[in-house]
Amino acid sequence: MNSEESSGEGRSSRFIILKFWDSLFSIFNMNVLCAKFRSFMSVSICGINHFGLSVGDLAESIIFYTEVLGLPISERREHDCFFKIGENSVMALIQYPGGKEAFEKEMRPRHKGKAFTHFGFQAACVKDVFDFQGELEKRGIEITKKAYERWDGASVYFTDPNGYTLEFIYFNPATHG
Repeated sequence: MNSEESSGEGRSSRFIILKFWDSLFSIFNMNVLCAKFRSFMSVSICGINHFGLSVGDLAESIIFYTEVLGLPISERREHDCFFKIGENSVMALIQYPGGKEAFEKEMRPRHKGKAFTHFGFQAACVKDVFDFQGELEKRGIEITKKAYERWDGASVYFTDPNGYTLEFIYFNPATHG
């Protein structure tokens, strides 16, 4: 597998902003992140290599992540699939044991929206967030929170076929320095 909050002085040093995947990971200020962990451990965590999600229907999920979100497959096996995210990171989708019925009963997220667990994909600019929402709507993808501008950029929240909440977000770097 491959690898991948930004804080500064004053107000922005009091909070860490989690960005997502390689766009997210390449935006990470690794020195700050590593320094935070060094204060607790002698070995530093300096990024995210990969993460894995259980899915109810692997084939349906592959279509969503490749055809809707445009992520390239780096490896496909019988019960899992790996997607390259930017330069240094990977997302794994793993077929839940027992298939879709077991996933629906045991694993499907029950809550949607930004207040709950979600994953954020990095956008290049505010306009892209709004354009992305338009593309999602054309494809009939459920929008859980419409695109909006915020003090530090813009976001839109939507769900994948497994019920996971995803975010497409632009962080304006000028607001974090």
